Amino acid sequence: MAVTIGLVAVGAAAVAAGLAGVSGAAGPGVMLMLSGAGFFLLRERSVRRQLAPCLGAEREVTVTMTDSEYRAEGPDRATSRTWTTFRSVSRVGDFWVLRVSPRLAMGLPVTALDDQQTAAFVELLREKGLYAATSP
Repeated sequence: MAVTIGLVAVGAAAVAAGLAGVSGAAGPGVMLMLSGAGFFLLRERSVRRQLAPCLGAEREVTVTMTDSEYRAEGPDRATSRTWTTFRSVSRVGDFWVLRVSPRLAMGLPVTALDDQQTAAFVELLREKGLYAATSP
C-alpha cells in the first residue's frame, strides 16, 4: 500500500508542478499516478485469484490460531504458518487477507469468525503488530 500511495503522491506533485508552469513535469507525473493505481489493481487481482477457489462453492475449513501460528485445514490441503511469516493482516470486503508478501496472501472469510472470535483475532493481530488499515 505504501508503494501505491508513494507513486500517486509523487505523481500528483509532478502534475501540480506541471500545472504551475514547470515544463515536462505533468507527463511523468501522470505516468507515476497510473503506475501507482496499476500496482494496487494488480495486487488486488492477485488476492482475488488466490481466493477464487473459496468463492465457487461451499467448503469446510478448520482454522486454528495460537499465539505462535495460524493453521488452516481444508478438504484439499492444510497450511501452517508462524505469525512472523505474515507482513500484515487487513479486512478486504468479506475476507481477512493475511499478507505474506506483496504477491502472496491467505484469505479467511469474515463469516468464519463470530463477534467474540473476531475481537480475539483483532486483539492478537494488534499484539503481533500485524493489524493493517481495513476496507470493509
